[in-house]
Parts: sequence; structure tokens; C-alpha cells
Amino acid sequence: MKKNSNILDKLYIIIVLNIIPSALYGLIKIPNGLYTALYAAVYFIQTLIIIFAIIRDKSVKVRKKHILLSVLLIAIAMSIVVYNIVVWGDIASSEYISLIANIINIVVLISISSQATIHKKDLVKFYRRIIILGIISAIINVALNYNKIFNLAALTNSYSANFSSFFPNRNQYGMFMFACIVSLVNLKILTKMPRKRFIFCMILFIAMLVLSMSRNSVLGLLIFTGIYLISSERKVTKNRLLVAVIIFILSIFSIFGMIHNEKLYNTVNTMFLRTETIGSASGRSEVWRNGITIGSKYNPITGVGRERSIELNNVEFNNSLEYFHSTYIQTYAMYGIFGLMLLIGVLISIISKIKKLPVESRFRASLLAMMFAFVVMSIFETMTRFSIGYADTMGMVFYFTLPLIIVSNKDSFLYSENLPKK
Repeated sequence: MKKNSNILDKLYIIIVLNIIPSALYGLIKIPNGLYTALYAAVYFIQTLIIIFAIIRDKSVKVRKKHILLSVLLIAIAMSIVVYNIVVWGDIASSEYISLIANIINIVVLISISSQATIHKKDLVKFYRRIIILGIISAIINVALNYNKIFNLAALTNSYSANFSSFFPNRNQYGMFMFACIVSLVNLKILTKMPRKRFIFCMILFIAMLVLSMSRNSVLGLLIFTGIYLISSERKVTKNRLLVAVIIFILSIFSIFGMIHNEKLYNTVNTMFLRTETIGSASGRSEVWRNGITIGSKYNPITGVGRERSIELNNVEFNNSLEYFHSTYIQTYAMYGIFGLMLLIGVLISIISKIKKLPVESRFRASLLAMMFAFVVMSIFETMTRFSIGYADTMGMVFYFTLPLIIVSNKDSFLYSENLPKK
């Protein structure tokens, strides 16, 4: 007889497994061949982990909608293969791997896994583990970059330092810190977390996120904070109002102080604002046009696939980037209108279901704020390609699988504790 398996334990293991190759590449610069081989091994292991977890969980069943989703994804994949062979006469073997991984990830890791049963203690443990990972990464970040962190004014540009802890680049680390902040907020809501510990961790995570110099992560944090405060139905006390007023006043004084202090302004502008690149969206506008052109020119219905889109970006536009700096444009170039509509439809469905959750308002507000932040951040960064690798896996787990699992457990013990008394 099957028994319930804590799916969140398995998802945490999957996240850690995907961090290992990134950490090795970020810290000791392992060869690209080894890096790729490690991720292939990690993906094979994580797929087995999630399949065995599903088999053991008696609440998880393969339903008609999963079969229909599989048929749709297979049809899109086959059309990409046929199109590549007809138009170019060949297709890279890595394209087959990418297409198969997409189908497995969307159907198994996201759709089927989201039926798993969880309880409050499972979610609390998951968030605590993410926070511990965040603290460890912050310690490593400070240890590796101690001198530069405390001498920011000496940096000539934002690329003269890489405050990314054990991650290969600052955008990945910034996004990870954002996930840690969301986990911290949710842990505070779900448990009686000591206030001083919460404040310490929050200051630490925000500091690490800002030091990553990832503007998209900072934007995500601002959106998350704003929507969380607006959506939460919790009463505003005099103390909270006073704190908000003080923060606002200090922010105004800080802005004026920065404007009238040329050295401070130059440091902030060089490290964070980078106003000279805002007009071109930090160089993204060019690669956005490339991605839209590739999707529209060749196969706007189902796309040309991941490998072919990268090749076309390189050959036709002399651009060596292997991504399009936008989840939506990336999806359109790779999987066409069908893929883009599926992505947008799933996001709308998740947000709609979260809005109806019978949970304590702060928890619902936090989940909504996280999803809206993801929607906006996805405009400026490829948050996930639903493929193999840390960024893809973290994006799927944190913004698709986890919210869907929470939604599917709306009647479980996780929520019965948080419902207001009648």
C-alpha cells in the first residue's frame, strides 16, 4: 500500500542538488564539460527522486488532464523537430534532450507533483531549510568579498566585483536571495518566529540582495513588498504607521543627500542605478528584438526550439548570448504562441487560485506578492526555461510547483489552523 511521502523534502533535495554544480563552477571554475556532465547527472537523479516520491504518495494520481497536457507538449515538440528537419535539414541531439526534459518537468515536476499532500509542519520545514541555505550563502559571500564589501566606493563599476557567494553570477544570487526573503516572510507568518531573529535575517538577506547589484532582484523585492502591504488585510497599528512614516522621511532625506553628495551619487549610480543603460534596458532591448524576430520569422506557432533559437541569435544577429533575458520572449522563440499561451495561462490560473485561498490574509498576500513579482521579473530575466539547470529548476519549484501544492492542500491541516474563528 502506498503511503504519503513528504514532497517538499524531495523538492528541497532537488534544489540543493542543483546548487552543487553551480557552486563548483562559481567557486573553483570547474571546466564547462564537467559542469554540463554534473548537471546531466543531477537532472537524472532529481527525475528519479520525484518519480519515486509520486509513486509512494497515495494522494497523487495520473489524471486525464495530465494525459492531455502530455499530448499537447509532445505535439509541440514533434512540430519543432519536423520544422527543424524540413527547414534546416537537421536538428541537434541536445534539442531532443531539451524537449524531453521540458515535457518531464512540466508534466511530472509541476503538474502531477502538485497533487501531493502536505501539512503545515512540512511547509515550515521547507522554508526553514531555504533560510538556512541563505544564511550559509551570506556567510560565504562576506568571507569571499570582505574587503570589497566594506570598500564599495573604491569600485569603478558594477562588474569590478562579483558579490554572488557561491553562485556563478550575481543575477542568480539576487534571485536566490529574493526566494530566501519570501521564505522568511512566510515562515514568520506560519510560526512564532522570534522578532529579533526575523529582523536579523531580513536585514542580512536584503543586504546580500542589494550587494548582488541585480536590479531585477531589487525590483522584485520592491514589488513583493508593495503588493504584500496592499493585499494584507491586517490592521495598521499606530506603531506600524509610525515606522512607515519614519522610513518614508528617511528615504526622502537619503535621496536628497545622495543628490547633493556627488561622490555618494556616483557610487550608487555606478553600482546599482546604472542610469546610462536604462534606455536600452541594460542592453536587453537588442536581444529582445532578436528573440521576437526569430519567433515571428520562422515558426510563430510552435517555435524553433532552444538550441536553434540560440544558433539563430548567434548567426543572424551576431549575439553570443544563450538566453533572451525574458521568460516570455524566450518561451515565444523556443515554443511559439502555443508555448507562450500555456505559460501565461498557468500563471493566471495560479494567481486566481491563490486569491481564493481560505487562509490567513498575510499568507495569501505573501503568495500573491511573490507571484506578481515573478510575473514582472520574468519580463527582464529568463527566470526559467522549464529545462535542466539550477535557474530552471529553482524557477519551476518555487514559482510553479510550490504554489500549486499549497493551493491543492487548501483543505488540509495547513490551513485549518489559520482560518479565522467564527
